[in-house]
Amino acid sequence: MKNKITTGSITKDKIFKNQRSWILGHFADPPFNTEHFEIKLAEHKKGEKKEKIAKNNKASTLTFLISGRFLITFYNKEKKIIREELLKERGDYVFYQPGVFHDWEAKENSVMLVVRWPSIKDDQEALKV
Repeated sequence: MKNKITTGSITKDKIFKNQRSWILGHFADPPFNTEHFEIKLAEHKKGEKKEKIAKNNKASTLTFLISGRFLITFYNKEKKIIREELLKERGDYVFYQPGVFHDWEAKENSVMLVVRWPSIKDDQEALKV
């Protein structure tokens, strides 16, 4: 029987260090490689922000707060804020479909679980104004 069980630590294993906290997806090495979805378990320090306002062209995203306070901001094509969601209690979530421009900021040290599907290379596009 081939090894069908893999154990380790997301925070300690070198395999995850180069993937910016992304665990599963098209970019990962076996046995974590899949094009069906991506999973991220991330720790963000207070004040940490997404580098650019961006959207996914084909993937949907579901973001869960594990701990902390985490602001996700949504924009129109003119870079005007259309909605802000502050995740502040364990289990709070935001779901958004493809084509939604967004960024985020950790308002406190936060732990997030993000699921995105499908997992497509170069699917994220920065907002250009």
